[in-house]
Amino acid sequence: MKLLYITYIDTTAPIASGSSVRAIKMQESFRSLDVDVMLLEGWNRKDQRRERSAAVLQMMERLENERPDACYVELPAGPLFFAADRQLLRHLHASGIPIAYFYGDAYWKFPQFRGAESKRSFAESLRDGLVYWAQRSCLKLYQQTARLVYFPSATMAEHFDFAQKRVSFPGCELLPDLTEKQLVSAKTVTDDVMTGIYVGGVSYRYGASLLLEAFKQVNADGIKARLLVVCDPNSWQDLPSELRELEQSGWLERHTAFGDDQLRPLYERAQFACLPLRRNIYNDFAMSIKLFEYLTYGKPIVSTNCKQMAAFVEQNGIGVVSADNTAEYAAAIHQMIEDRQLYSDCLAAIVRTRVDNTWEKRARAILDDLEHVAHGK
Repeated sequence: MKLLYITYIDTTAPIASGSSVRAIKMQESFRSLDVDVMLLEGWNRKDQRRERSAAVLQMMERLENERPDACYVELPAGPLFFAADRQLLRHLHASGIPIAYFYGDAYWKFPQFRGAESKRSFAESLRDGLVYWAQRSCLKLYQQTARLVYFPSATMAEHFDFAQKRVSFPGCELLPDLTEKQLVSAKTVTDDVMTGIYVGGVSYRYGASLLLEAFKQVNADGIKARLLVVCDPNSWQDLPSELRELEQSGWLERHTAFGDDQLRPLYERAQFACLPLRRNIYNDFAMSIKLFEYLTYGKPIVSTNCKQMAAFVEQNGIGVVSADNTAEYAAAIHQMIEDRQLYSDCLAAIVRTRVDNTWEKRARAILDDLEHVAHGK
């Protein structure tokens, strides 16, 4: 298959967000499946208008001589800023080339998450309103041009009106030097004090205070579990001082790390991973890239009960789930570190779950769908 793959990032730049991870991994997976990829990349940012518009123009000229069988688009988190991008999508639709979109962000549909219900300046309110109406306009364009639309969860898909909707979770990798045999051999934990790891943002939404307070409770009568927190140093400084001071506790280490080379040594020190997101309407339908990164590194997960992620953890038996409060999350950590049979069962389940949820599997499913729509099925 010849596939026009459109993304709105620079795939050669350092990975800065979960949406960037997905865009890059899907491109790699398509190519690993011997797809002839026509790649259109470049930032959807106002400071990159000239570069992005030039890249779109070059692709339009290329399409005069090459016709892809289908087009797959990894949409940006925000609206499409440039008319050239919108023109290209209309051109592809008018040319009869089936288009599939991955629509991964819906913050703009929920006023409580874009700050519309809080007290803000006139300029902030005006900017928010412009983004909202730009997103609505883009959504109408996608509805007019899409043959298929993929969402990160079935619950999120329920909030959108498209003729053909599918679910495409994030994926994980099968690292060549982290084999099934090595995962299974890790069932025996010799250290009396197990270590958890958390990688991600340290805001209220991501459950930073819940995570740290739960570990503080676990270790109230002596160190029972250690925690590695991998986060942006600037966001760490925004936390209350009483949380930042836990670095002096003896059980908490804070790190900044990017990419497999830096993250791997930290993951190797940990026996389990933490996913402490706070429950809300948005987090209930989110599927965190970090959940699948934890799978990649073979770590059982202690998760809060955000609906979609909790269902995935429980249905696959890859961890334990608790309510998003300190006492119950602390109890779930206790369960993970004290029940060695549970821990062993989670590792065995991860072996199975990783194989069924790779990025390549995600790409293969999309290609199969596009093959059907390209042939009018």
